[in-house]
Amino acid sequence: MEIRFAKEDELERVNVLRKQVNDLHVEGKPDVFKPGFNDDLRDHIYDIWNDPEQEIVVADVDGIICGFAVVHHIYKVEKDAILSDLDNIDYDDKHYQRRKADLENRLSKVYDKMEETEDALVEAKAKKRSILAEKVSGDNIYKALIFFEKTNDKMNDAERRDFFTQIIEKVEIHEEEQQNGQWLKSITFKLPIIPHDMEISLDKGDHVETVCLLSHTS
Repeated sequence: MEIRFAKEDELERVNVLRKQVNDLHVEGKPDVFKPGFNDDLRDHIYDIWNDPEQEIVVADVDGIICGFAVVHHIYKVEKDAILSDLDNIDYDDKHYQRRKADLENRLSKVYDKMEETEDALVEAKAKKRSILAEKVSGDNIYKALIFFEKTNDKMNDAERRDFFTQIIEKVEIHEEEQQNGQWLKSITFKLPIIPHDMEISLDKGDHVETVCLLSHTS
């Protein structure tokens, strides 16, 4: 089982689980919970998704979402309680200075924890955005490569240039035309569907080429 942040395209699956939980609540407390799972309840998961103060965590078993939780960091309660205690210290208490110092020390630790939590949340959200962006980019490029033969005929020069800009990192050419009439030396690709840049040299040398045939069987 893998516990991880949910992806946006998994929210409908989360809603399926939410409906199951709601049905159990209705069965157990029909006087409190109403039957059905209306649009407001379904849309609420997207409100949570768009809330910067909340995260949706899922339990993934072999690619199947079998559980979820909504995470909302609550640290202000502790801070507010300490501030309230500071405001209510009895000045006539003989231990006033010690109590005040202890509370201020606790408050300082709470602020440190808040800062660490906020930094971790910012980092997690940045990673989440990066993963989603890479997935979208990778999916788009992958689809474009699969159907390139068809899309190439329909592209104009500007669209074709934009497409190659997305998948080609650099192109090297020879300073002089080669004996075989070749100018192109090498091409370095930047495909997000593979973990590293891929370079193909067009000069003589050792190469490994693989050709495979994909067929659909019923």
